[in-house]
Amino acid sequence: MHYHNPFHQKRHTTKASHGIKFVTSITTTIALILVCALAVSQIIPTDRTDRSAKVAQGKTTRSKKPVKTTFTPASGEFRGVWISFQDIGEKRYTKKQFENFINKTFDNCKKNGFNAVIVHVRPFADALYPSSYFPWSRYVSGKAGKHPGFDPLSYAVSAAHKRGLAFHAWINPYRIASNTTNVYKLPKKSIARKWAVSKKASKRRNVLKWDGKLYFNPASKDVQNLVCNGVREIVRNYAVDGIHFDDYFYPNLGAKYKKVFDYKEYKAYAKRCKKRNTRKKFRS
Repeated sequence: MHYHNPFHQKRHTTKASHGIKFVTSITTTIALILVCALAVSQIIPTDRTDRSAKVAQGKTTRSKKPVKTTFTPASGEFRGVWISFQDIGEKRYTKKQFENFINKTFDNCKKNGFNAVIVHVRPFADALYPSSYFPWSRYVSGKAGKHPGFDPLSYAVSAAHKRGLAFHAWINPYRIASNTTNVYKLPKKSIARKWAVSKKASKRRNVLKWDGKLYFNPASKDVQNLVCNGVREIVRNYAVDGIHFDDYFYPNLGAKYKKVFDYKEYKAYAKRCKKRNTRKKFRS
């Protein structure tokens, strides 16, 4: 598996459900690069061996031959389709129904000349695969926290590689809920819910409310570790060809940015930086 540098190639990406949307935003490019900053470069193997995992049983499988896709950094052009949770839909799939959906979707991608798929695997602090950190997503299973009875990500990765498509796992790192601030509506095993109702104020700060929505606090060390561990879990157990952070869903705070959301942590961070800079001046 090779983690490519998006600055070294042309990129054409589309949204599967809302027509063609060519992504030229620098923020999307930065989002890809930041995965390396999260130490993923130390985890992703240099070969492209398929490692679709049976995580639920604590077992991993590894094929003997490297996976061949029609996209490599040397080919110069990345033509990817974004397949969101909205495309997957909030309904209960049987294993066969999900496989049919993936097969039809990936066949269309291949037919239309794309060489990569960017598939939503963690849209709302949940997972479309068995995870040690996040509860099952309501997408595929029909209910948050409920096991669908199969591993959607394992099949999707294998199906993509079978067609010569590179598979990139798409993550929203901070979004928890977009239509409620009631943490008790989250699955009981959700780390977001556990943090939000913790007796420790420091843990409660890991989950923030704003404009009727719930977010992980990006300034929290716990949250940063959770994001990193979540990425490690995917790349260690599945033969994904890349990780995408899009979107972050950091809210627009407007004129109130100095009073709300993660400003408390930002202020403390700025104070620490000021102290460091003062020490450096005296030492030099």
